[in-house]
Amino acid sequence: QLRIEALVNEQKFEEALSICPVDWIVTRERITEKQKLLNTRGIEIWKSGDVTLRYIGQAPLQPGSTAANVPHDGGVAEIYQSTDADGGVIEILVCAAVIDQKIVRWTATGNGFGYPDRLSHAVRSLRISISDQNGLSHMELMQAQLKREPKYPNQCTKKMVNKEQLSKPVVGNDAEQVFRQFGAKGFATKSELWGETGGHKNYLAVTCPDSATHLPALAHFVSRILPLYAGITEA
Repeated sequence: QLRIEALVNEQKFEEALSICPVDWIVTRERITEKQKLLNTRGIEIWKSGDVTLRYIGQAPLQPGSTAANVPHDGGVAEIYQSTDADGGVIEILVCAAVIDQKIVRWTATGNGFGYPDRLSHAVRSLRISISDQNGLSHMELMQAQLKREPKYPNQCTKKMVNKEQLSKPVVGNDAEQVFRQFGAKGFATKSELWGETGGHKNYLAVTCPDSATHLPALAHFVSRILPLYAGITEA
């Protein structure tokens, strides 16, 4: 087992498979998944420092739950990858499923391999709902931050932030410029965008038309992945 793990960490997948017993089905599947992740280059969409967002393509979405924890029977996902200079890979999924005859959309993370430990919580959770408002899609953007007093290693949380804080981990640019570049119509608090008066009125959101195809993945990348690469910790 330790020898197999060492070979996988060295990205010697064929060698790892050759010594992995044929009846270790789950282990063999994981090795193959990691191999597939690293062999998929995709199209570079945008880069912040050494961390790159790539578009891979469309794939079936297995049954599960939406960002609002509503069960679904499967759908489709647009697959993206966050890749870093050290070979770390994290899948970002823009998901769509039909629930009660309506299309429900959200972003999530999929498989990952070789990323820094501080991103482990973000790879397991931190989905974002994509909702409709005045004919545009919108996403509420809270920032992933490492917990100051974690209950377990690398635990993170989501925090309400302003534009300056959301832009902090973006290298050589700010979040608004990047979002506008990819088709965003609005980037402000919910109160400023559409007069929200509820408890989340001061939370940031980004709005876009359906034609801004890469914006949902980019918003997830900027708000959930880049802050943890930068080691941003809650106040």
